[in-house]
Amino acid sequence: MPGVDLPFKAPSSGDITWVFDPSSLTCLGSKKTALLAVGATDQLSRVPFR
Repeated sequence: MPGVDLPFKAPSSGDITWVFDPSSLTCLGSKKTALLAVGATDQLSRVPFR
């Protein structure tokens, strides 16, 4: 699921884009480092479940 982005200009660091979850509006991070999914596993190399 893609996030909703909110771009703005910051005086010290230039252009910044924050990314939000579209259903909960939880901040996922910046456009470069957004957290798009979280999962857990109990064994190394196993695909995480959500």
